[in-house]
Amino acid sequence: MSKKKTKSVEYKTGTSKAFDRAFAAVPSTDTVTRPDHYTQGKIECIDAIDVVTDDMTGPYAFLSGTVLKYVWRWYRKNGVEDLKKARWYLNRLILKLDPTDKGV
Repeated sequence: MSKKKTKSVEYKTGTSKAFDRAFAAVPSTDTVTRPDHYTQGKIECIDAIDVVTDDMTGPYAFLSGTVLKYVWRWYRKNGVEDLKKARWYLNRLILKLDPTDKGV
């Protein structure tokens, strides 16, 4: 991930230290920024997605992150519906990598 510097704040593309400080002040029960179905233990889904997609770009990063999101939350939110969504995004990712793939 590239690092940029603006107005004396160094940040990774898409995040900033100021944002991290502000986000840390949000109560852990906030359903907008920290919903239970995206937080297990000390790991939040968005952090896992950041790590997994760090060296990816474009649709590869988006599709991989979305697959992870739905697999992450399926048990705590929408059950099989989320697993089907994950499969749909995974199939799109596979087709981007191998357009001849006929599916499972």
